[in-house]
Amino acid sequence: MALKDEMTRVLLQGDARAKYDKMEGNNFLLPWLDIVEIVEAERISDTLSKATFRFPVQPEFLNPMGTLHAGATTAFFECATTWALYPIAEPGFWKSLGICRTINFTFMRPAMPGEMLLMECEAGDLRVSIAKSMLRAVMKREKDGAALVTCEHNEYNVDADMKL
Repeated sequence: MALKDEMTRVLLQGDARAKYDKMEGNNFLLPWLDIVEIVEAERISDTLSKATFRFPVQPEFLNPMGTLHAGATTAFFECATTWALYPIAEPGFWKSLGICRTINFTFMRPAMPGEMLLMECEAGDLRVSIAKSMLRAVMKREKDGAALVTCEHNEYNVDADMKL
């Protein structure tokens, strides 16, 4: 099974998704979870992985100005960058995929309704240790590759608590 297919099964269709489906009311991420696609996933080394996600901008993701809402964007990045750890995760090393410590964004261009977007995420080499990782990502328009938003996400590995 290809890594991207395994990630789709585990993260978008398995127990992780079931947690959202069991929540009371409609979780704001459900519409995105229904349409996001994992187009690429790669384990480059024991501490370096990449994943690319693809989705269209939907009406429910828009702000009153008619562009992709910053709050929706940040939630999507928080999920996608965390999921980029999946290819290197193993028991005792990022198996739970961690929790957010800090997350920073730079918004450069708006995303418009109907546009197909790519989120290219990296969990990288020296930035991944047993307790912390720095994840990076960029959101691009698929049609021309224009960068819309960049993200730096610092995660804490709750699995590491058992080893400290």
